[in-house]
Amino acid sequence: MRGDPKVIVATSINPKMVGGRLFLNATSGMHVYYDKETNAGELVARYTGLPAAAPLLRSYAKVEPVTIAELNNFITTAQSQEIDFLCTGRVSRVEVDKGWCYVACSKCSKKLQRTVTLFECARCNNTNAVGSLRYRVEMVITDDTAEGTFVCFDGVMTKLHNLRTSEAVQLLAEEGVNPEDSVVPPFVAEMEGKTYTFQVRITSYNFTVNHHTFNVSRIINEVERAPAPDFVDDGGDDDDDDDAPDGTTSGEKSASGKGGSETSKSAGKEPVGNVCKRARVD
Repeated sequence: MRGDPKVIVATSINPKMVGGRLFLNATSGMHVYYDKETNAGELVARYTGLPAAAPLLRSYAKVEPVTIAELNNFITTAQSQEIDFLCTGRVSRVEVDKGWCYVACSKCSKKLQRTVTLFECARCNNTNAVGSLRYRVEMVITDDTAEGTFVCFDGVMTKLHNLRTSEAVQLLAEEGVNPEDSVVPPFVAEMEGKTYTFQVRITSYNFTVNHHTFNVSRIINEVERAPAPDFVDDGGDDDDDDDAPDGTTSGEKSASGKGGSETSKSAGKEPVGNVCKRARVD
């Protein structure tokens, strides 16, 4: 490489030769490591002519679970970077004094400045901007190690509660009150005391002295699994038609409609395997 060697190490790769060409297939245990002095995206682009690989590497990287204490320590000891972590903690307090929504610029999503008759967007330099309501919920999350302040924005809250900000405002029905000044909706206040797994996105902002909060990119319910890279096969075989269009399972179809011949053939036969017969009572 015309200089000191730089090494990128990718673990848990499954190599295959197809048509005389080498393919490196990623697995669920894949990790990518590279030295801090080398920009991996520039490295790949420079010596292969391919597009920068940094976004690709970030999407393939496994999201590691950490405690809140480890998260706080990371931003004080690590170099500035963009990375996601998983934190599981209890919502000890919703910061109701910080509000729960704001009027955002429909173009750049930044908070609009309200004047007497209109809204202004400083970023877009628009003195007559069109606004839309968006969630911004700040809450204190605790675990057994420490506490941290997490901020959940529009997409995260809408997906969690299945309710848009504008719909929530209509439910509150406070006439003459600006939505930003309205009381926190009950479904937001009721998050206190509940435990969630948060996917937290660390950016360069978190490594500045002005950092006080962590932005949440996803809240994982108990019924959901931790996020996996796009290339991971979840192990299911979706070709077995277990979800029929009418809501019945393939087993139900076999017993009542199509495929019933197999059931009729086995009718009347003695049970096989480890099956206990019920005693007859006269």
